[in-house]
Amino acid sequence: MSKASKNKKAKSQHASDQTEDSTVQESQTTAPEEAETQAQDSLNDAAPVRVEFPYSDVLRSYVPDAMAVADKALGDWKSEGSFMNLGIENPYANMAVSISLQNAKKIEKKLEEKGVLPVVRMGFEVLKSKVSKQK
Repeated sequence: MSKASKNKKAKSQHASDQTEDSTVQESQTTAPEEAETQAQDSLNDAAPVRVEFPYSDVLRSYVPDAMAVADKALGDWKSEGSFMNLGIENPYANMAVSISLQNAKKIEKKLEEKGVLPVVRMGFEVLKSKVSKQK
């Protein structure tokens, strides 16, 4: 084998080794990130939540993006999410909404710990029964 052909073979072998090394490094760095993303997606996809109220379908037809954000926020609220990926394009608005919803969730937890919410719920049920009796 000539010296030139040995050099070509060595260079091609070195280039393939570098490609394999970079591929292995990329797969090692992206595997945990992909697993985390898939875990978050599986939590969100497992039980899609929709905001439902009278005429919500009409509102959903007029402003589908707003209702999609509301659906994501409700899903995060029920699953103790971070409210970070609500689908709001403006990063400042997304951050403001996220912080506001996190604070509201903290307040709800404090009220539940103190026993205020069960009393309010019971009062609401009593009020509903009185209204239904009057009809």
